[in-house]
Amino acid sequence: MEVEVLSITKREVNDPYHRYYTERTDLVGKNEIEITEYISCYDKFYPNSDDIFYLPKQVGEKDVHVVTGGWTKFSYEYEFFKGIHKIYIPNNIIFCHVAWLIDAVNLERFEVEEGNSAYCEKDGILYSKDMKILYKCPRHLKDKEGVTVNKVCIPNGVEYIYPQAFDCCAELETIDLPSSLVYIGTQAFYRCSSLKSITIPNTVKYIDGYHYPDAWKPAMMPPGVFVGCKNLKVVDYGMLTTLPKRIFEGCESLESFIGKNVSEVLYAAFGGCKSLKEVAVPTEDILNKIIKSISQW
Repeated sequence: MEVEVLSITKREVNDPYHRYYTERTDLVGKNEIEITEYISCYDKFYPNSDDIFYLPKQVGEKDVHVVTGGWTKFSYEYEFFKGIHKIYIPNNIIFCHVAWLIDAVNLERFEVEEGNSAYCEKDGILYSKDMKILYKCPRHLKDKEGVTVNKVCIPNGVEYIYPQAFDCCAELETIDLPSSLVYIGTQAFYRCSSLKSITIPNTVKYIDGYHYPDAWKPAMMPPGVFVGCKNLKVVDYGMLTTLPKRIFEGCESLESFIGKNVSEVLYAAFGGCKSLKEVAVPTEDILNKIIKSISQW
């Protein structure tokens, strides 16, 4: 199969649906961006790569700046992604579609070439170069010695946790959020099945895509920041006022919720949370709405 290299058209540049392809046009001109999908012929480029997946620098005579793909279509692609344990991002790549990264279900670490202007890596996790955005934590995060990591302390300075950033990180028991955090993307902690408690800093203003400013809002995705966190027991909701729909759906062990500023409860916010015992909210009306949401699952 030949490698397919596509240029962004003017229509796509102006189409909000494609905004994740054009987010980084501050780093490279619109006419220079190339999008490549080359999973099917990867072995032709790196036949001895073992479990490390190298994003491309060139395809033919074309420089590659943006890599897209994801959502595997064929069984052989799924098997290929299963074998990836590390992803290496060279300094030419200024945007990699995060949905593509999610397909690497056994990913343990990221590596980023020195000099990359868009990305950096800290403790195996992928961040923006300025460390303001946490893009992706590998599902099976390990340290440099190959030991499984159970606790992540997000560095102070991070403002935005990207949608699905900790998607299915089943080994993580503790995730410490920094006081600099402002935005938490949709499904950020989806099915973190070992996570036991979470404290959302008072600095967080936006969660689950609800009222995101346009400058931060990614492509539309399903709601539910903590869906499927089945061992989550204690939540301190900080200063947030809205409980988006399905935010704690399936958190069957959730016992204690502190949300002293909550003024709005959307559909199935606590869907299936039948262990909920202690709730600290401003009014009895909000408490009743939370109780009602449990049965909306």
